[in-house]
Amino acid sequence: MPATPSAHTPPLPSRAAAGAFSSTVVVMAVGNALLTTALLRQVTGPPRDALIGSVAVLLVALAVATVASVALVRSRPTLSGGALWCGALSGALLTGHLVLEVVGNHVGEGAAITLVSMAGAVGIWAWAGTHGRSAFEGAGAGLGAAVLAVQVVVCGGLVLVRTGHPSAPYVAQWPEFRRSGWTDAAAFAVANGLDSATSHVLFACVVGPVAGSVAAVSASSRTSRRK
Repeated sequence: MPATPSAHTPPLPSRAAAGAFSSTVVVMAVGNALLTTALLRQVTGPPRDALIGSVAVLLVALAVATVASVALVRSRPTLSGGALWCGALSGALLTGHLVLEVVGNHVGEGAAITLVSMAGAVGIWAWAGTHGRSAFEGAGAGLGAAVLAVQVVVCGGLVLVRTGHPSAPYVAQWPEFRRSGWTDAAAFAVANGLDSATSHVLFACVVGPVAGSVAAVSASSRTSRRK
């Protein structure tokens, strides 16, 4: 006779979503680590030595974000669906903005497009937080969605850099490249890509939980007032 689930056992869809979330985040983290080391091997000479620190910071940030998000979401499987879909949606939004930023006419560099993209992603992370019944659960859902989103956009960014986007002639026109003292624009593009990836991860780890927590408390407050 099959065992009867206890009152504390999360429903099957939630456990399946938690497994899907964890697997996706871990696989993407491993993939991003491999892409990062591949980019480092692509650079030779003194610039490579300058990039080792950036690579180490990015890999540590990815590892910490992955472990924290997976642990929180697996401890609250009912949050996993929101974290999974909101993370995928905001990741697609941020990656789309990144493509517009480094490919073609670089229209994504405009301040308005950048602001809309980032605000949209934070709004989606907050939406994930509404699946939580407390500030802690909201923070967990927001973190999960944010970490999955940045895993997606970091992967997209590293692939773009590895395939020569933005191009070295375009990077050579950047004021920051001219001020840097670097002579290899392609290596500078790699360094810029790694620094940008690290910034995205740190931003997600701070803003995601805050947005999710605030949204969860706000949603809970509105629910209480209706009763």
